[in-house]
Amino acid sequence: MQIFLSPDSFAVEYQKSIETRVQKALTKEVISANSGDVRQNSLAEHIVQKFIELLDSNDSQRLLDGMFDKAALSCSLLRLLRSRQMALQKNGIDCGFVNIISKLPSHHVKGGPLSVTIAQYKKQLGITEKTQPGGNILEQLASDECGADHVSLVRRFLSACKDGAVKPESITVEVVVKACLKLKKANSPLMEDFIKAIITNLISARNRIDSESATTIWTPQQSLPLKTCSEILVQLLKEFEGIDPSRDNLVSGLLVDWYEILDPEVVHVHPLLQRQLLFQDRVIMPNWDRSLTSHEERSPSTYLLGSLTHQARWETLQDCLDWLLGHDREEKR
Repeated sequence: MQIFLSPDSFAVEYQKSIETRVQKALTKEVISANSGDVRQNSLAEHIVQKFIELLDSNDSQRLLDGMFDKAALSCSLLRLLRSRQMALQKNGIDCGFVNIISKLPSHHVKGGPLSVTIAQYKKQLGITEKTQPGGNILEQLASDECGADHVSLVRRFLSACKDGAVKPESITVEVVVKACLKLKKANSPLMEDFIKAIITNLISARNRIDSESATTIWTPQQSLPLKTCSEILVQLLKEFEGIDPSRDNLVSGLLVDWYEILDPEVVHVHPLLQRQLLFQDRVIMPNWDRSLTSHEERSPSTYLLGSLTHQARWETLQDCLDWLLGHDREEKR
């Protein structure tokens, strides 16, 4: 189990030696079980018991991550334990293998052969896996009750996204922004993957709607996923901007990259909200450089303003100019 929990604490050669010895010992026990020779206090029993203890403990996520990192060893152990379980079952003896499989999730961020193996065993044993809707996980992550458990919640959400279990309509701006602020406050390394999963899910939803509506009349619902994306990115840029530029440059850079992928013209998807980010907020942010030509630091809105001038069509630029002039006239009144 320590190989899964703390792989770096063992030398590579020593790990391989342990893995080989364990697999050989389990193979002998499987052969003995098939011949009717069931030994007490066997290695398999100790492994099963330890698996169950760890899966019920606070180290369960670490164990799962280690198992998916070392998928070949995990699949080999589960295959041998399954063979032993089938041999014992013929002799009317029960073991804890079914309990292990019922506790192991088949959906994981990394996926791969271990996910397939677990799903196969669940099907053979008649175990139905209950999956929590992605929207519920998001709400839990954004709630005040979510403490140090945010890592496991994010991983579950990423797995649900990968499995296609997250519906775009369950993703709301308020909940996503709250969740991102929690991850930022905790300095979570999963924040980038979380934002990527959210934006990818919404963009994929828009592409799917477009393909299904290729021969039908356009409806406002078709633009909702992209507008939700835009609102999320604008809100996060506003929240992150001006707090600590040296610390938040990477996060803001990630948001700006997604912003440009979503809307190359910068102010096309959600014009009013996006224009307010680029122009109106610059007046009330003294910590950031308000000029395009002075000082060294550049805010995300300054970078996006530069992208607007380079990438937008003349019609879009003219609309922005008209909006700015009209906005100035209203302020003078």
